[in-house]
Amino acid sequence: MVKIREECNIMQRDNQIWSTKLDKVMRIEEFKQNQSAAIQTMKFNTGKEGWVGKLEKIIKASFKDVGKGWFNINEN
Repeated sequence: MVKIREECNIMQRDNQIWSTKLDKVMRIEEFKQNQSAAIQTMKFNTGKEGWVGKLEKIIKASFKDVGKGWFNINEN
């Protein structure tokens, strides 16, 4: 659980749904593009290649040696 919590904290710290760092006045279209890019980055970072994949690896590594029982990850 500690490793999962660490990954969640990293995700929260490094990713934002909304781009709020506005260095200058910008037109509405530029603002929309910045927000769209921030959302796309968040989608990628939370996907299978990012955060979800890391959590999956942590869980599988934690339960790899568990045999019969509730947390047997080798059951179909």
